[in-house]
Amino acid sequence: MAKTLGWSDRHFAHCFRKHIGITPKAAARRIRFTSAYRLLTAPEHHELSAIALAAGYSDQSHFTREFHSFSGCTPKRYQQAHFIDLPGTPADVIEDL
Repeated sequence: MAKTLGWSDRHFAHCFRKHIGITPKAAARRIRFTSAYRLLTAPEHHELSAIALAAGYSDQSHFTREFHSFSGCTPKRYQQAHFIDLPGTPADVIEDL
């Protein structure tokens, strides 16, 4: 996006953070997590590897690390336990976007 606007990466990141409140990288992490969370909680069952790919993670281990950092548990545990909400995460993160 920075190149499209003709801005430096640093200037873009500064303006993004000023207006959005988080860095572009943090926003990308939240967007990927939200996408994965929605697929995990969808009525139809999705394989974790398919969720990782669809949400934009580089691989399943990247997905697992990121999901754990936001939710405090692995995607597999979340999926098996059928949690409605995890303290301080999915619903809160989605509302923050």
